[in-house]
Amino acid sequence: MKKILPFLIVWVLGVTTAHAFSFSAQAPSGQTLYFTVTEGSSVRVVAPATTSWNGYTSPAGALTIPATVVNEGVAYTVTAVDRMAFQYCYDLTEVVIPGSVISIGQRAFAEDTLLVSATLQEGVQRIDMMAFFSCTRLETIALPTTLTRIAVSAFDNTAYYNNPENWNEGKVLTLGQWVLKVGNLAAGTVQIEEGLVGLANSALLYCRYVDKVLLPSTMRIIGDGAFKDCYVLDTLQLLCEEPPSLSDDSFDGVAPLPVLVVPCSTATAYGASQYWNAFSIVEVPCPVAIGEAESADPLSVALTAGGVVVRGADGKTLTVSDMLGRKVHQVAHAEAEQFLPLPAAGVYVLLSGSEVIKKISYSK
Repeated sequence: MKKILPFLIVWVLGVTTAHAFSFSAQAPSGQTLYFTVTEGSSVRVVAPATTSWNGYTSPAGALTIPATVVNEGVAYTVTAVDRMAFQYCYDLTEVVIPGSVISIGQRAFAEDTLLVSATLQEGVQRIDMMAFFSCTRLETIALPTTLTRIAVSAFDNTAYYNNPENWNEGKVLTLGQWVLKVGNLAAGTVQIEEGLVGLANSALLYCRYVDKVLLPSTMRIIGDGAFKDCYVLDTLQLLCEEPPSLSDDSFDGVAPLPVLVVPCSTATAYGASQYWNAFSIVEVPCPVAIGEAESADPLSVALTAGGVVVRGADGKTLTVSDMLGRKVHQVAHAEAEQFLPLPAAGVYVLLSGSEVIKKISYSK
């Protein structure tokens, strides 16, 4: 046994070391990187000692990860950066990740405290949880338009995240085409600006004072847990005609679900879409141009600067409400020509008594 045991230990250690990576290769920027073959001709970048660089020289300076590598005459495509692949690489200052990489793993670059720049090229699709967490000097970040997922805390405690100038009105942090975070102290209505396409996972987590969110026509991805525990959220208005992708846990902790206000002629599409079909859906009427409000005898309705003019409603009670039934303005005894102010651009309902008379689209 004394002769066999050392052999077994060496053999076991040899297997463990061999399985940490399949081969090594030099990056275009000169550093030695380590790769594991995943399937066929695909590889992922890994840390050589499974989840650390213990005993190996970690990459320093500006790193360009290759899109392809060759080993023993075989060309491989680099399709992933593994979890913790470059965690605690304290001398790494810049990184360029090629479009061949589909996913960047959990904590892949976490706590690389000298990292100041990260460029993700077109083709990268997923950034996992805490991928760049606590890269405290990371201020310059370029994201591709091909992204479909940014997981929770992917960029938390970076220089970009911690810079107040990057937070719109102090409450919404965006990066590229994505909303990374809405601050927990945001209250009332939060409007996401046009051009943004995605809400990162947990983007509005614990936003307990937000009661209404407006999403732009460009929105197409709502991440996991994006609205988790937004306790008072009662209205979600979407301007996008195609229902964005949604996860089954995007609204965990929100009960009842908010009223969903969608563009004209899209209620059927939202009602047939997975997860959206659980919402109470209100469709905004198709708009009419200013000055072309619907009219019917005996009332005449005309849009004008600042509101709407109603003729022929002498002595009647006129009420203007928004599309959720909330009263905007009311006159108990209308004049022969009654002006009703409208506070902002939008779609309104005009009632005479309790009867709906008109649906009006107003452009202020």
